[in-house]
Amino acid sequence: MGLIGKENVLLEPKSSKRTEMKDFINGYLDGFWVKDVLSFKESPYCNLEVEKDRKIFSILDFTNIKSETIKLEFKYFFAYQIESKVINPRTTWLQYAHCFRKFIAFINQEKVLKDSIVEIRKEELLTIYRSWMVKNNFKITRANWKNKQQNVVAAAISFFNSVYDFFFDFYDEREEFEKDIWNFDRLGVDFNEASTKRCLDFTAIKEPWKAVTKRYIKERCVVIQEIVPSTGVVGVTKLTYFFSWLFVEYPDWTDLKRLTRSIVLKYLHYLRTTPMGGSRFQKKPTDEHVKTTMLCLSVFLDYIQVNEWEIAPTVPVKKLITSAEKPNSYKKRRENNGDVLEYIPDEVWEKVVENIDKLSNRFKIMALTIEESGFRITDICSLKLDCVFKDGKGGFWLKGDQRKVRKKNHKVPISVELAIVLQAQIEAVKLESNEQNNPKNYLFPILNGRRVGKPVSTPSIARVLNKLAEECDIYDKDGKIFHFRAHQFRHRYGMILVNKGVNIIIIQELMAHASPEMTVVYAKLLDNTKREAWETSREQGALRLESNGIFTPVQLESSAEENGIELEWIRHNYDSLRMDHGYCIKSPKMSCSFLEEMIETPCIKNNCRSFHVDNTFVDYYQSQIIQLEQDIILYKRQGRVRSVELSEKRIQNYKKILSEIKGNGGIFGIPKDKREIFEDERILKT
Repeated sequence: MGLIGKENVLLEPKSSKRTEMKDFINGYLDGFWVKDVLSFKESPYCNLEVEKDRKIFSILDFTNIKSETIKLEFKYFFAYQIESKVINPRTTWLQYAHCFRKFIAFINQEKVLKDSIVEIRKEELLTIYRSWMVKNNFKITRANWKNKQQNVVAAAISFFNSVYDFFFDFYDEREEFEKDIWNFDRLGVDFNEASTKRCLDFTAIKEPWKAVTKRYIKERCVVIQEIVPSTGVVGVTKLTYFFSWLFVEYPDWTDLKRLTRSIVLKYLHYLRTTPMGGSRFQKKPTDEHVKTTMLCLSVFLDYIQVNEWEIAPTVPVKKLITSAEKPNSYKKRRENNGDVLEYIPDEVWEKVVENIDKLSNRFKIMALTIEESGFRITDICSLKLDCVFKDGKGGFWLKGDQRKVRKKNHKVPISVELAIVLQAQIEAVKLESNEQNNPKNYLFPILNGRRVGKPVSTPSIARVLNKLAEECDIYDKDGKIFHFRAHQFRHRYGMILVNKGVNIIIIQELMAHASPEMTVVYAKLLDNTKREAWETSREQGALRLESNGIFTPVQLESSAEENGIELEWIRHNYDSLRMDHGYCIKSPKMSCSFLEEMIETPCIKNNCRSFHVDNTFVDYYQSQIIQLEQDIILYKRQGRVRSVELSEKRIQNYKKILSEIKGNGGIFGIPKDKREIFEDERILKT
């Protein structure tokens, strides 16, 4: 018998599939699933020592199913899903048992199914089922627990969708590209498993445009691999708008050769006046939505023209769609927005840290890792168990793939504290995971449920943090509850590096930017920050350290005049005045009389006779010299004159000490007998 499924195609379930189901049921758990009445308490899954298990009284009753093949399908569905850890046994008997009873009652009363659950087109069967539920006073929707203002389908409808989709997929033996829904797992390409997008759905597109869209996505995503599957999802969604409109407006078209500028403008007007999100949400179309949709169409038309497709328009794409109808370039958007980047400010992050123990261990570790590493959230989710390593100098690093720029094993330095936390997570996951529930060795895996074996999803992190913001009153600068977005952590990382004076090229490398354009934005933001700091300093004044050791309030104008510097010069060279412990506004042309006093610790500066070094300190002084030489390069790039002077003097001292160690074995102070007496006694003995 031919089966009509959700894609409105005929499927012939082979006898081998039925045999496969029977063999699985007979061989699984010593034939437990062969029985027609299954009690949880009598099942291998029940642990009577657990109080929660004692309260499960539901049973799975298959006796009322008249069709042996449908009975077989349901048994196979439950057994396979539990064995694969897609569903939990307790959930099966607690929740699914009720949904199962409803659906069996529906089948028996309506007599709509004879041989298989999928013998009727999904939309048709669902319509009949929903009508039956309403007639019998069952709810078909429920309140969304995430958003009480929004309704979602009832559990019984979700159960129906799960069973139907499971068996349609089970019986469908066509090649993936023949189907109207392509599963990422079967495309043979790399994709982001942390994404909630799992398939490419062409069902809403009518022929002949469906075949056109499939060919386009296959070539770009699978053959050339210039886009990832998740980008393909966006392309399909946006092209659906165009082809659905085209199918209605020009039903006789089989190619795009007659596409003109006037037709494109007509379509543009349609986008501007048609609610986005479909009939369910009815949202007013945003400018971003319209321009992104036009961009996807432009890219598609350009592709088929360049590759000389027979159906391509004869008019060049640049004359069909202008730049004004597409999103601005990255550079232009930054200029229009004043280079504004949304990043997590210090005060918000401090509140997160204060309340971080309210998060589960998994999300606590993820939040700390995102903040310190600068990895994109999607790449944090996809970290593997071998992501932490130690270099030859004892420093810890985090490594992982940067999917967006296709960079494998990108690495960044991390603190010892974060390394310890991550190592604890690694060990904990190793204890709980195996080849079945974590085959790809993810650091943050889902170990059971529908996404078993996949990493934590990207949206879940922002969702958890936003919930924390609401519960702990974490506000933004405008007094509103702070709303966390995926990329804010990354922008925070970039801002921290810039504020610390790290070279732009190094920042680009650490953040795995494909080009320096994005990295330069942080530098521009720093210029704005410096300007704000300058204005604030000018308005509020500053504190000056007097010769008697007392700080007194002063105005920068007066201090500048005393040091022979114009105020405007300070404003333009604000960063060059900065030292690690404060600002010096003495003119660089004037020598610093206190330079010697600042160079070194008292032991070295004052030539203390109690200070000793020997050859065990060689590595220390060598590493200090190397670090100082690197600092000087950085200070010179930033124009930090005083910092250069201090560092050069320290290098001289360290090289002198290192020379003495290598040449004489060390530098030794006064003899031991004199070191171990008080200062006044020492004077008497000399």
